[in-house]
Amino acid sequence: MRQLFTRARQWLVEADRSGHTRDLVLSAAVVLVAIQLGLRAWTLSGTWFHQDDFSLILDARASRFDADYLLTPWNNHLMPLGRALAWAVAELGPLDWGLALASTLVIQALASVAAVWMLVTLFGRRPGILVPLSLYLFTSVTVPATMWWTACLSQLSMQVGFFLAVGAGVRYLRGRRLVWAVVAYLGVVVGLLGDVKALLILPVLGYLALAYFTTGGPVLRLVRLVRRYWPALVLGLPLLAAYLLYYGGHVSQPYDPPSLRAAGRAVEAMIATGFPAGAVGGPWSWSGEGYADPPSWTVNLAWVVIVLVVLYG
Repeated sequence: MRQLFTRARQWLVEADRSGHTRDLVLSAAVVLVAIQLGLRAWTLSGTWFHQDDFSLILDARASRFDADYLLTPWNNHLMPLGRALAWAVAELGPLDWGLALASTLVIQALASVAAVWMLVTLFGRRPGILVPLSLYLFTSVTVPATMWWTACLSQLSMQVGFFLAVGAGVRYLRGRRLVWAVVAYLGVVVGLLGDVKALLILPVLGYLALAYFTTGGPVLRLVRLVRRYWPALVLGLPLLAAYLLYYGGHVSQPYDPPSLRAAGRAVEAMIATGFPAGAVGGPWSWSGEGYADPPSWTVNLAWVVIVLVVLYG
């Protein structure tokens, strides 16, 4: 067994030197993305429009395609990209689920390709990137949003923006070429065109810069970050300020005044229940409306597994 392992290791080293392993990694990534799209098409083929989908399409059919239509919030969501896709689907055919399905698969393909590009940018064409790629492609966490077309229009665009922003942001941090900072912010903009939650991409970029591209204590890292990468900060702050000003002035909040109780229930559902079950491989059980409905004992078991993994790491 030891000799077999040694020979396999030597073969991988030689293949990596010749470039064969890197080619195989990209080929495997393409195959995984194709399988994911096939599974997505299979799951969506047996569904149809539901809930807000009808209102979104009817509103698109009754509106002109202009800035006023695109920038009008939908159910407290500023989603110009989703509105644009809804208008296109509504114009090409009345309640045509095939068009909606096709739009979902196209955006999902863009997100998956962006994920491959991000992982290759961060870690190179190594076999290890297939593990996090497979986790993203086949996790059940993203399934409910994909099944609900209105949610899909915002969620998938944020995924495209996240992968694009992280990959380009790391390229900028490595070489400080401003063009990559522009691409990174373009990724943030793509995400924001889907939903306001894409603002959470910015703290991720800040964390990567502080954790991996500066040295020293927390305060010293922050000082060095500003000194070294101030052009990117100057480029991004006006974008952030303009979006926040527009959002604050034109998008009404779902809870007025804000309800801490309602926010607590939402956090409990997303973080305490939905995340652990989905991260470990659940939810194992679905409600009749297509929502994740994991049994309580599986949620508790999932938290135990997550805690053990963190402690081991």
